[in-house]
Amino acid sequence: PAMVISSYRLFARVLALGVPTIAAINGYAVGAGFFLALCCDHRIMVKGKASTANKKSQADYFLCLPELDLKMPLSPGYTAIAKCKLPKRALRTTVLTAKRWTPMEALSSGIIDRVVSSKDLLHTCVAFGHELAGGGRVERKRNVYSMLKREIY
Repeated sequence: PAMVISSYRLFARVLALGVPTIAAINGYAVGAGFFLALCCDHRIMVKGKASTANKKSQADYFLCLPELDLKMPLSPGYTAIAKCKLPKRALRTTVLTAKRWTPMEALSSGIIDRVVSSKDLLHTCVAFGHELAGGGRVERKRNVYSMLKREIY
């Protein structure tokens, strides 16, 4: 399908981008949104809850690959990303149970790198990006950085 091919192109560009990439996850990341976050080198997610439709209760934000519940197989490209970017134990649980990972569970399993408050998300991502860029060190070596990412991803 066209959507899968389009997403492959986007994911390939993010995976091989010649600079560090950080996913700022400000709520739910489900399906393709979760895969896009996985394509980034680092993932920072907000802790928190979203109001449910009846506004009487709140649900934790979560990350999830719902293909099992949707009775859909993963396409080969999506499978490759999951195998490469998810920790082994988290891979099995994520794909074979459609687990909804809360931010703290995702952090402890190694799926994400940090959990922050929603008000600190942007600042944390920008500061981390500057730290990763190392005073322009990566910018001067974009081609090498991109090649290294292609080799490991």
